[in-house]
Amino acid sequence: MRHPYEKFIRGEIFCLALAILIGIIALVQSSIILIFLSIVLITISLLCDGLSLWHTYHTLNAIKQIVRAVLLLLFAVYILLTL
Repeated sequence: MRHPYEKFIRGEIFCLALAILIGIIALVQSSIILIFLSIVLITISLLCDGLSLWHTYHTLNAIKQIVRAVLLLLFAVYILLTL
């Protein structure tokens, strides 16, 4: 039987692995779009972690993770728009 929150855990790990791969490629190619995509994937990973915490009734930790994800996305979009 699968863990009830396995989809959140898999999503988190998949996004982190993909962010690492795209981040390395972005550093080699110096691509702003790939760096932004890597930051978005890290944000999605934080959201998945927040959702898994939310569903396991760790509400305060879940809110902190979700706020971190939103702030990271806002800063990334701001930096992308100012370039």
